[in-house]
Amino acid sequence: MEGLGLLNFIGEPSFDTQQGPLVTFVANLGPMAGIFAAAISPRFTLLFPQIADGMGSAGGWRTTFVLANRSSSPASATLSFFDDSGRPMSVGIAGQQQTQQSVTVPAFGVAQLQTDGASALQTGWATVQTDQSLSGIALFAFSDGTGKFVNEVGAPATVPLRSMSAFVEAGARTSTGVALANPNSVSADLTLILRDSNSNEVARTSLSIPTNGHLARYVGELFPLNFSGDFQGKLDIVSTQPLVSLTLRQRETVFTSLPVIP
Repeated sequence: MEGLGLLNFIGEPSFDTQQGPLVTFVANLGPMAGIFAAAISPRFTLLFPQIADGMGSAGGWRTTFVLANRSSSPASATLSFFDDSGRPMSVGIAGQQQTQQSVTVPAFGVAQLQTDGASALQTGWATVQTDQSLSGIALFAFSDGTGKFVNEVGAPATVPLRSMSAFVEAGARTSTGVALANPNSVSADLTLILRDSNSNEVARTSLSIPTNGHLARYVGELFPLNFSGDFQGKLDIVSTQPLVSLTLRQRETVFTSLPVIP
């Protein structure tokens, strides 16, 4: 069959060297039969919904990516950075501004990559494309206006979801930030619903995130509410496309990563 190659039954699959790593077969399930083609991708992807780098009015941020190789072969990985609009984002690494960075992770080993944090503050998100199965975590380090280290929080790579919830705390000394990234080839329309601790709807809003785009906001920025008192509840997120997400709770200058509930 053109485009698929020779079709054999499931016990004798045909590997088509003309189409790349593609296997085709016929499966006969009683009165029904089907033609199947399966492609094996040689690459793996990690998705990090937030990256923060640079100095702002309240202090500075640096992001460190830690990658661990679980295979017996060295892994070649490429990190790519994107801004809110989905365009490649230039990040300072080892004194050079770049939108991508390659790194080799030894067999059963680890490798780190850290942003410089020297330019104006910018946020976005990152992907890691690699030829081996890796696990990874992003560490966000916060420093005060003098450059003195204050706090650090880590969040692992996440999987895309179309529906999710996040814990929310807000008040005079506490706030919750949410980061969302769209790894799809089309824009994502989403609805955000803020609920109190009894699951009563408090407010809702609708947003769009472009292809490869990113959104990072405090809950108080998403909803025009007065959080002068203490608020506890959750944020429900429903999207037309699977998104990767991260929630950070800030209590003065201390940050804590909170789980996203599928």
